[in-house]
Amino acid sequence: MNKNPFKKLIAILSLLLLLFFSLHLILGGLSVEVQTVVKELLYPNYDSAFWNIVLNLRLPRAIIAILCGGMLGLAGTLLQSVISNPLAEPGIIGVTALSTLFAVLWIAYAPFLIQVSYILPVIATIGATLAVGLLYRISRFPHIGMQKLALIGVLFSVIIQAYISLILLQQQQAMGSILLWMIGSLNGLTWLHFYLVLPFALILIPLALSFAGIVNGLRLGDEKAQTLGINIRSSKKYLLLIAGLLTAGAVSTVGAIGFVGLVGPHIARRLVGEDARLFLFVSFLTASLLLVAADIIAQVAVPVFPDSWVPFNIQLPTGAVTALIGGPYFMYLISKNMKGGKAS
Repeated sequence: MNKNPFKKLIAILSLLLLLFFSLHLILGGLSVEVQTVVKELLYPNYDSAFWNIVLNLRLPRAIIAILCGGMLGLAGTLLQSVISNPLAEPGIIGVTALSTLFAVLWIAYAPFLIQVSYILPVIATIGATLAVGLLYRISRFPHIGMQKLALIGVLFSVIIQAYISLILLQQQQAMGSILLWMIGSLNGLTWLHFYLVLPFALILIPLALSFAGIVNGLRLGDEKAQTLGINIRSSKKYLLLIAGLLTAGAVSTVGAIGFVGLVGPHIARRLVGEDARLFLFVSFLTASLLLVAADIIAQVAVPVFPDSWVPFNIQLPTGAVTALIGGPYFMYLISKNMKGGKAS
């Protein structure tokens, strides 16, 4: 793709993101009449309930959706390059699993502190960071390749999932909060959560984009990459570390939201091809769009259960929406791979 179409694409995606961002601020679980929105935009009264909702609840939630969606998209892109598997996504390396385990343990065994909103993301971040450190440590063994590392991550995740299931059986009173974290949700996020995810975003997003040349080299295969002067093993370890930390920053804030890091990169690949200089940034935008759109749907598509089940309306977890979107697409990619087609 030459520069002019790429610039047009970036402009279109940016405008779409701005549109969804604006809709995110206006729409939500608390309905606001259109005339109220117009009146407050034209003649703002920042002490009103409208601006309190927008500035203190919806704005941080929308910004976090953009950052965490983009971080998951970049993580998925890097992992697909490192493992050479178009079906790779952030959940396979074990970071999400250990982060979730730490969060589940905290919810189950320290319920008296669960009301302190910033503690849970901090605990989840500790778990995710430990997983990244363990993953990086294992990657340094010379006989452990990236494919084996991915299998270790999957096995690690399965074992942790089994342990979480045992906790659920034992701590049924905390089941609702635990399941909400495991599915992934942006409910209740505030500016405090934004400040927790911000350091990850400021450091890791530019760092990931700066590795575009190496990602392009790895795409050519190990032999050709070596002729370009790329240290294959070191480059893959660093990319794996960056992908793990991107995942850690996202899931420690929004929970174990799935498929964003898979679907976002595949949409980007369809739009701009395989050139990582374009592909990485577009992956960030498409994954951000996906998570913001999913969170809007989660807020406005409120399911009403029969009174005998739940006597009130509840808000969909955002992760449930991404699963409804990403699950069928994942099955499509698998069927394409089985038929020998290009999964994109």
